[in-house]
Amino acid sequence: MKNIWKIALKELKSYFVSPIGYVVLSLFSVLSGWFFFNHAQRFNSLVTFYMMSRQPETLNQLNLNTFVMVPLFQELLMLLNVFLPAVTMRLIAEEKRQKTIELLFTSPLHTSEIILGKYLSVLLFLAMMLGLTAAYPAILFIYGRPGPEIIPIITGYAGLFMVGACIASIGLFASSITENQIVAFAVALSLSLLFYIVSMPAPAIGGVMGELLNYLSLKGQFNGLANAFIDTRVLVYYASFSFTWLFITHRVMEGFRVR
Repeated sequence: MKNIWKIALKELKSYFVSPIGYVVLSLFSVLSGWFFFNHAQRFNSLVTFYMMSRQPETLNQLNLNTFVMVPLFQELLMLLNVFLPAVTMRLIAEEKRQKTIELLFTSPLHTSEIILGKYLSVLLFLAMMLGLTAAYPAILFIYGRPGPEIIPIITGYAGLFMVGACIASIGLFASSITENQIVAFAVALSLSLLFYIVSMPAPAIGGVMGELLNYLSLKGQFNGLANAFIDTRVLVYYASFSFTWLFITHRVMEGFRVR
């Protein structure tokens, strides 16, 4: 565990040696802030409209979770699909390009420690990304009358973190199969988007295949968590998803180590 933490902290620091860490955090903050204030403004407009039109029943149905936080979570999910591949693209590909991967393989470190250390660094960076958005629900709690429900916000952020962990595992795999960071980014982005939209044809297909596509969808599994619906099958899915891609990455790295 000590070696894993050392690698994780080393990789986390490296994000801020190059511009990538600052660029990702800045763009993520700006875009998420823009989405939040758009939804908040729309919610305020709806409240004003129904107050002026004297429709108290409809007004009572408006809530900050449904009209602000849930759509914000959906957009943050989409942003993670784009930004996390940019964070993970260099993790192993850069080691291969600079030929430092051989040094790692000849060190006392196990392959699993290398992979988990790099993976943990992405999870820590992901926590920083999501932490920057914590100001948005805080604003709603301070100024909302009434404020949002806290449970859906907690489950929504937990869901974002778990989906982010899944995307990070894909990104780590993509970085392990090439020494070109752009190729690693393209592969990770393509795979993460594939698992994001895989459920789109499900309604038309129906049956067992439709249910399978819904189950495989990162977005479909997340929708329940964004609305405070907790299903243990979702937790199992996310854990299995990340483990599978980390295992594949381990096999790729072991094959490279043998060569």
